[in-house]
Amino acid sequence: MKNKIVTPAALIFVLTSLVTARVLARENARKTDPPQASPESATLPAPSCLPKRVHPAEGGRRYDAVIIRHARRRGLNPNLVKAVIAVESQFQPKALSHCGARGLMQLMPATAKDMGVKACDLWDPETNISAGTAYLALLYKIARQRAGPGEAEEALTMRRVIAAYYSGPGAIEATSWSAATRAYVSAVLNCYTPAAETAGAPRTEAAELASLPAGGEEAVW
Repeated sequence: MKNKIVTPAALIFVLTSLVTARVLARENARKTDPPQASPESATLPAPSCLPKRVHPAEGGRRYDAVIIRHARRRGLNPNLVKAVIAVESQFQPKALSHCGARGLMQLMPATAKDMGVKACDLWDPETNISAGTAYLALLYKIARQRAGPGEAEEALTMRRVIAAYYSGPGAIEATSWSAATRAYVSAVLNCYTPAAETAGAPRTEAAELASLPAGGEEAVW
């Protein structure tokens, strides 16, 4: 087969075609609508329950996207998760309690292991929140198996879950709580701001009832 000779005119034509194609591609890219902001970029209200000297000025907003993502995944209210973090660690990812609870959601290594997370990984904020929300969701599942119908019962279920997060699953069935557990539940509810939820954080619980007296609450208070 004879080799074809590329003439200067043919070469110019090829180069011109390539340049034209690139220009058209750029024009089409400019006409494309800009990407919409992800709902996960929404922010949650900053809890006002802690004094400024221990509560970051940004109200823990640096973790809002992670909180929203994992709360949605577990069917939880993101503001409740954020309230737990505010009380547990004041948004300090390296927080360590005297009994060994670690990270933002102050998980014990044994609890983290049950959620499929190694103790050494609890210092990572996203891993910690993932494990913490998984544990909250498990407590909700247990509590709802006991709960009866009605909005007041849902509010009481939330209190039982919060108590169980602090003192263990036994608090769900307990007929009374310790003073420390009652104080913890009050602290979380004080940080909980259901009325200020954003469009990026859908309401998945009977949030507006969390701060109201619940029927039958005397059984555990």
